[in-house]
Amino acid sequence: MRFIPVFLAVAVLLGVAQGAFADEQAENAPVADEVADYDWTGFYIGGHAGYGWADNTWKFPRVEYYNQAPGEGFSTDPEGFMAGIQGGYNRQMGRWVFGVEASYDPTSTTDKDTGPVTPAFPNDSFKTRIEDVYTVTGRVGYTRDAWLFYAKGGWASAKLSLHALSGNPGAG
Repeated sequence: MRFIPVFLAVAVLLGVAQGAFADEQAENAPVADEVADYDWTGFYIGGHAGYGWADNTWKFPRVEYYNQAPGEGFSTDPEGFMAGIQGGYNRQMGRWVFGVEASYDPTSTTDKDTGPVTPAFPNDSFKTRIEDVYTVTGRVGYTRDAWLFYAKGGWASAKLSLHALSGNPGAG
């Protein structure tokens, strides 16, 4: 169900972009000296893989069960392998390329910290988990032969959760 909002947004963006580009295509046909050697127009789908990391700092704003003074906290650094899919559409006009892209990484990077806040509760554990990274981006680029130089920006989202477990003070 999480795929539906992202792909609906991409479908709307593609429809708007296609209509706008189709109107301008006839009047902005490239002249002979601007004809690109490679055509970037079209839909694409692909996969990607890499490594992701984060630095999360959690602070308790007031005295609570887990801390002894306001502002105490801890940090977790979830990291791990990430892989996912992406798809989009590019439209080339002369040497300029415009496009939209959506991606999804069904990742699950986690880090756990035990006893970080106060020595009175050395068995307390805090686990930060990052899941399901989504992006929707726009792109503008310039092509030279089979090379595309571009900049892109957009929206990103992920599920970030913190799980706290507290036990009896002391060993065991």
